[in-house]
Amino acid sequence: MAEPYCPWEYYKNDVEKVDIYSTGGGEYVPKIVINMFDLFCILVYLFDILMRLVVNNGENRVKRLPPFKDKWVLMRLVCVVILLFDCVLFLFTRQPLRFARALIPIIYISRRNSMRQMVHGLLISFSKSTSILTFLVLVHMFWTYLGFVIFRGEGMYVI
Repeated sequence: MAEPYCPWEYYKNDVEKVDIYSTGGGEYVPKIVINMFDLFCILVYLFDILMRLVVNNGENRVKRLPPFKDKWVLMRLVCVVILLFDCVLFLFTRQPLRFARALIPIIYISRRNSMRQMVHGLLISFSKSTSILTFLVLVHMFWTYLGFVIFRGEGMYVI
């Protein structure tokens, strides 16, 4: 009998079925190569921050301002340092989970003024609508509990 086509499976020697997602995915591109690419990207991020600081320091010499007056540059630098620490830690421990990669969107947001304005607007609108969201969650929890109490079956416990 013919089996349906699955793109994530292939047959080795037309007999043995192999699931490519169960192999860990690291057999095709070595994880050390991916880590070296990450280190190269981090060097590019550091070069970008250095250029930003050099340009700002040229302006700040006249005004006598500190080099990290722009908080977005400081946040970008902190994210890049955490990413660098994560890459170096991976070289020694070979841990598969790398949670510091979640900071990469923050680096991209901090580079563009329009993206910063959009995120700032989203944070303001979210802070003003938290009371409404809290009320909706409480109403949902109330009706869920009421439905559980009314429609529970025999042998169910009352909370």
